[in-house]
Amino acid sequence: MRDVMGLWLLALLLAAPVLGSGAEANASITPPAPEPAGGARALLQSGVSCAPQIPACTARRCTTRIVANKETYVCLRCKPGYVPVLGADRRSIVQCVCPRGLWESPVTNSCVECGRGFTCAGGDRAATRPSDDRGSRRACNPKDTVGLTTVSTRATALSECVALAGYALPRATGMAAVECPASTYTPALNRLRSCLPCQSGLREDPAFTASGTPRGSRTDVCKVPPGKFWELNVVRDCPKGLYREGFANTTDAAAIRCLSCPEGWTTSGTAATSVLACNRLLPGFKVTSLEAGGQPGLAQEDSILGSPTEACPLGFYFDGAPGTFGCQRCPFGTVTRERGTESANDCLVPPGYYVQAPPGEAPRLAKCPTNVTAAADGPPSGFYRTGWVPPTPAVMDADGTKACTPCGVGILSKWADPDEQTDVAVLRATAVNGTGEAAAAAAAAVASASAQDPGYGWVASSSASCYIKAGWGITFDPADFSKLRAVIPCPANTYGVAGDTFGLYLMPCKSCTKNLKSAPGSSSAADCKNPAGFGYTSEGANQCPDGFWAAAASMDPCEPCPEGRYTDYFPGDGQYQSSIDSCKVPKGYGVFNGLADDPWAPEAPSASMGVRQCPDGFSSPGDQELGGNTSNPVCTRCAAGSATSGPGAESCNVCMAGWGGPPGACAVCPRNTYQPGAEWGDGSTCRPCPRTVWNHNVGDAVTSYGITFHDGSPTPYMCVPRYSQTAKPAGDRLALPDSMFRAVPGATDPGACAAACPRDACCVAEFDAEFGSGCRHAVLPAASPASVVASVSAGADAPRLYYKLPPSDLIAAASIGNGSALAGRVTAKSAAAPGNATAPPLSRVEAKTWASGVYAVCDLSAYADEAAGGWIGTSPDPYMVEAGRDAIEWDVPGLCAGESECQRSCAASSSCWGFLYVPGKGYALRTGEVAIAVRTFFVSPDPETPLPAPPTTLPDPSGDAAPDPSGDAAPAPAGDTAPTPAGDPQPAPSGDPAAGNGSADAGAPAAGPVVQDPALDGSLASPSP
Repeated sequence: MRDVMGLWLLALLLAAPVLGSGAEANASITPPAPEPAGGARALLQSGVSCAPQIPACTARRCTTRIVANKETYVCLRCKPGYVPVLGADRRSIVQCVCPRGLWESPVTNSCVECGRGFTCAGGDRAATRPSDDRGSRRACNPKDTVGLTTVSTRATALSECVALAGYALPRATGMAAVECPASTYTPALNRLRSCLPCQSGLREDPAFTASGTPRGSRTDVCKVPPGKFWELNVVRDCPKGLYREGFANTTDAAAIRCLSCPEGWTTSGTAATSVLACNRLLPGFKVTSLEAGGQPGLAQEDSILGSPTEACPLGFYFDGAPGTFGCQRCPFGTVTRERGTESANDCLVPPGYYVQAPPGEAPRLAKCPTNVTAAADGPPSGFYRTGWVPPTPAVMDADGTKACTPCGVGILSKWADPDEQTDVAVLRATAVNGTGEAAAAAAAAVASASAQDPGYGWVASSSASCYIKAGWGITFDPADFSKLRAVIPCPANTYGVAGDTFGLYLMPCKSCTKNLKSAPGSSSAADCKNPAGFGYTSEGANQCPDGFWAAAASMDPCEPCPEGRYTDYFPGDGQYQSSIDSCKVPKGYGVFNGLADDPWAPEAPSASMGVRQCPDGFSSPGDQELGGNTSNPVCTRCAAGSATSGPGAESCNVCMAGWGGPPGACAVCPRNTYQPGAEWGDGSTCRPCPRTVWNHNVGDAVTSYGITFHDGSPTPYMCVPRYSQTAKPAGDRLALPDSMFRAVPGATDPGACAAACPRDACCVAEFDAEFGSGCRHAVLPAASPASVVASVSAGADAPRLYYKLPPSDLIAAASIGNGSALAGRVTAKSAAAPGNATAPPLSRVEAKTWASGVYAVCDLSAYADEAAGGWIGTSPDPYMVEAGRDAIEWDVPGLCAGESECQRSCAASSSCWGFLYVPGKGYALRTGEVAIAVRTFFVSPDPETPLPAPPTTLPDPSGDAAPDPSGDAAPAPAGDTAPTPAGDPQPAPSGDPAAGNGSADAGAPAAGPVVQDPALDGSLASPSP
């Protein structure tokens, strides 16, 4: 048993290299299981040759083995390329055969590829004997036949056989291939059971059939036959007059076109296969060798066929009748539109022509006439005719007026359209665009024809030949609205065409744009011009408004007159607005030129200069004449003293402020009067200065007349009360040293005390009611000048006292609607007419105090030491007063470092009564002291006014009724009336202990505050003496 196992191991080792390679040939064989002890013999022998039994076994790889209880040769490894066949034990190789697709070649005794045209099913997989099929092959084609093959060289079955090009598969396997008949084909290696036919119309070329070439390509077999052509995958017959010879591939260029017969010839039918089929002469042609209209003899016909031909010339035709080879002439000299015409119906009358048929003469072609007078009294008219038409009676006429179409009454015509006859058009085109000898010959022919016919080459063949002249129009004929007629010429204020205008359509005379004018026969909108006084705009001309002008035919918009001028305006008539000289000067206006040395009196005043309203003091009568041009008046300055009632005056009708009297005889108003001018008064009357009523708790009311320090005062605000009561904020007295005073016996009340002052000096009248000191005066000489409005006389260097004076009115208390001249001046210009003495009352509260800007200037030379020591007045600064009664500051910068600065500062302070000047010291503001029982007046010098008698009931120098400078009676004290600057009576103001410059009795009702006039705040303005 041990020996048997050893033999099996040896067999496995020897078989290992074979079993590890190939697919079927290298399949593993599992060694048999050891037989049980005492079993049959398993292996007879090993390493023997078994070629006769297993021919494809590798040499010396054969042995025997018990298989299925039978001793059997087995192969340990098949030759390369073979596959093993296993025995019943599924382990032992009992035969080696070829795989599928291979066969055992008797030449090489090995498995090789089957080859094309054959199939190899492989060896018998159940072979056990050497005689069994170990690998054979079978041909696709039966014996002595062709047409079948295989795609692969390892085909395994007859079903893999395919047909060669030009063959189809047989009906059954094993039968011979079917060869394709003519005009059919099959591609190579196909599986078709029948051959593919050529597309309808395509055929096989007999030459291809004779060549014996397999019918394997559609392009080789299916071709376009003669007489046919290939178009969009369809075979079509060559049309009549075309032919095609021979077969052609559908891909050839020759297959898609037929050839034309020689020019002038055609075929008798379609699908002609040769040029010999072109045996019919085409209509419109003739044989070149024959004259037009000529006919050959019958014996000549055969020689004529195929001869060169040419188209029938213009004016001839050929209808293609059999046996006819010439062309016939058109009737009446009519022409054909082109060469080679085929029928007498092609003989036509060209556009612009008609058949002229005078009685007794042969008809002939003639051009339509131009500018024929159809009616004895009508204008000439033109004619035209359109289109190619047959020579019917409709186009036959003796003179063309009926055969041709009239343009319209008065509408002219010209031979302006190109002659459409082909020979004429070609000749002219050659002459113009040709080159060389042909162009020269054509030009000579045109010149010759033009010499005989000036209109050669041109006719009236359309309405475009109809025209009208410049300044004409075309409108509907009122006798027949289907027709047109000319308007000759266009009427005034319209315009027609700009020049000779061709065309037959409505061209009405166009109206000039709004208000524009034109002459008859105008030919352009530019001929429409604006009339005088009408300005041109995009919508036409519009009459210029007042103050504008426009020159006739200028086509400019209305020009504004220079500033301030006007024009005479009459609706619809602009003749008075025709130029800049129509711009007139209104009354009260004058020519003004700001660049001139004297703008109000320029040299050579002209209408191009603007005008302005004459200012106050100038007048102008303006342009007086209605119509006509301007005289360019200027504003003339009024004579000395004369003035105007306001700007824009026609004449100097009032006196200037500060002057009085009738116009033309004005004189300077005297002192203590004023004339405010026409704006605040009548412009002629010098009015007395207003009176001032002073109220105080000491004594009765005191009325002071007003004074001025100069002649010619133009305003009541230069009027100051001669008796100026010290304002409460500035103290009850001026705080002068006692050494300056002297007692005034007999003056038992404040008014009498003030009235006792001298006329030509500054006087401080102080009345002490409590201590019984009564009246005392401090008298100072008046400085020169006696008042200051800007500065004292140059070089004056004496010590001076400046006392702040209030204006004559608005001193006591404020009132509502007091209607004073000041209130009107401060708030608004008076609405009163010149000469109206009453200004409108105003609901306005005025300030309690108000400085007039006028200071009385007194000479302090006698009291220079007291002034320098600070004993005249006290300092308005409370801190300085605490330092001492005589405390004083000189030339305080920004407050009182000069006369003007001191004036402004004192005017702005209600506690300041004035200021001092001491040489070597400078200027200093001063105020007074409080003394309850003291009432103080500053009495200004007034040498002009005579002193009245002593007062009785009023403390006024004039007595009971102290006259004012005008001689009028003075009003009663508080409660009565006092004149205002306008001269109207107003209630006298009541007192107020706290009110400005005046005070009232203790029991008097208090008044409202008074607003200081901003125009005079700190101002020193006043007329010069």
